[in-house]
Amino acid sequence: MFSSSSLFFQGLAELVAEILISGVSRLERVDANGALKMQLNVFTLQHRLGSLFWRAEDEPKLNAAAAYFSLVDASIPKIAKGIIEGSGFLFSIEQYMAILGKREGKAVPDDAREVLEKAISTRRNEAI
Repeated sequence: MFSSSSLFFQGLAELVAEILISGVSRLERVDANGALKMQLNVFTLQHRLGSLFWRAEDEPKLNAAAAYFSLVDASIPKIAKGIIEGSGFLFSIEQYMAILGKREGKAVPDDAREVLEKAISTRRNEAI
């Protein structure tokens, strides 16, 4: 049986992950240092909340948020390969483009959207 507090916090991990990922659009830029700090903040949050009311199924949601910030240092081909192989979390094309657009000192290649859309499509087709 669930306690009332566990029912209340059931969607908390998903909400926190969504806030962290969607918050990138409000940032001016993200460098490797900032991305690392965000990843550490996510893991700290998991650790602190874990002892209170975290559920095992919540962990992948916040892991996805931490992984999202690791895209700051990844090349487009590496991201596409991870998408196709299923070795990474799958984000929306808008989310990929948002983090790529915030990378410090790295311009987003003109074909980035096309490459990532193709990779997402390939992964979805292989999953069927």
